[in-house]
Amino acid sequence: GLDDDDDDDENEMNDFIVDEEDELDEQGNVIRRKEKKKRQSNVQGISGYALSEAQEIFGDTTDLLEMYQERKKQREQVEAEGTENTEGLNEDERALLLAQKNLEPAVIAANFYTQSDERIRKEDRPEREQLLSARIGELSEVAYDMEAEWIYRRVFQPPAEPRVRDEADRQWKEDSDPTGNRPSFLRFLLEHGRREEGERAYRRWKEDCRVARAEGAEEPQEPVPETPEEDATAVKKAIERCLRYIHLEHLEVPFIAMYRKEYVMPLLRARPEEWMEEREEGKLPPPGKIRRWDLLWAVQDWHNRYVLLERRRLALQRIFEKAGVEMEGAQAEEVERCLAALHTADTQEACEDAEAKFKLHFPDDLRNLRGESEGLKRLVRQSHYAHYKAQGVDALAKQLGLSAYELGENLNSVYKKYEPQDPDQDPEELAAAHV
Repeated sequence: GLDDDDDDDENEMNDFIVDEEDELDEQGNVIRRKEKKKRQSNVQGISGYALSEAQEIFGDTTDLLEMYQERKKQREQVEAEGTENTEGLNEDERALLLAQKNLEPAVIAANFYTQSDERIRKEDRPEREQLLSARIGELSEVAYDMEAEWIYRRVFQPPAEPRVRDEADRQWKEDSDPTGNRPSFLRFLLEHGRREEGERAYRRWKEDCRVARAEGAEEPQEPVPETPEEDATAVKKAIERCLRYIHLEHLEVPFIAMYRKEYVMPLLRARPEEWMEEREEGKLPPPGKIRRWDLLWAVQDWHNRYVLLERRRLALQRIFEKAGVEMEGAQAEEVERCLAALHTADTQEACEDAEAKFKLHFPDDLRNLRGESEGLKRLVRQSHYAHYKAQGVDALAKQLGLSAYELGENLNSVYKKYEPQDPDQDPEELAAAHV
């Protein structure tokens, strides 16, 4: 029955399970076996659970433990070498130095632990200004009066539009008095872009004249506006103060506008579009009303452009002067012309023109002075001008016609400033001297 089947199953399993015979002592008692000692179950720095799990997976972990201990010694040695150079540093600085040595550069940059980030944190300057200075550079010496004049010409002296001039002419004709004389102060204000101020002053003056005539009193004289020299001087002084605040005291535009406004008051003016909006509503804003900081931001923007221009101009000046030391005669005169053109250059385009002029006459010198001759370089195609100049034909060309400078002067002048000089020799004799 069922019991017989169970016995048969147990008999079959008897051959599969092997029981080791227990050791007996002299009295026949079973000797308890000694448990195998767990090897290195408490390794320093590794939990027992992690070690047992590693033994279950890899079996004997002796080699892994030896490798772990070796790498641990190497890390301790690196940290010991790093701490030798960290004497006098606090705990945070020492940790930052170790992190920079042991972590990946991408991780360090993502968490702002680089040396440049540390310099930004230590320096008492706005981060935006430091990043901008690193990109465009800085000037060791700044002539603030010259820079203020340069910015004034670009921000406050835009070219007059024809529409504005036509409107001014129409207003002069409409507002002329019976004798045909136009009000001088109105014309002056219109010429200097102060149209709204001129209209207000002219309306007040006409109203005062009407009241004086009604009362039988003497009519008032025309108001005398500020001269352009006085108005320009005030604006230039404000620009110069703003530049000093930005460059020397490292102040930003919002701070200057709110806490230094009494020193830059001429720069705090309304936008042109705001004048037009209020004019359509039939009212005009009072003069000197503070509205926006546009001009302060413009001064800062043009200051950055001036720094780039001045750094490029100084770099070209050093190259030209270094090249002129070894040149004599006509070549030295050409270098002086290039330096003169560079000194008057107040735009990037003018610097490019001066550089192109120097490169035209001394292409090899410019490359050598810039260090472009070292290492591999692209093959430079020689132009016909350079070829004939190397053959000495330039001396013949100087005796015929006008030079490029003289031709340019004639084109810019309203008259023929330079006349071409014809040589006294015959063409055959002149050419034979250069063959």
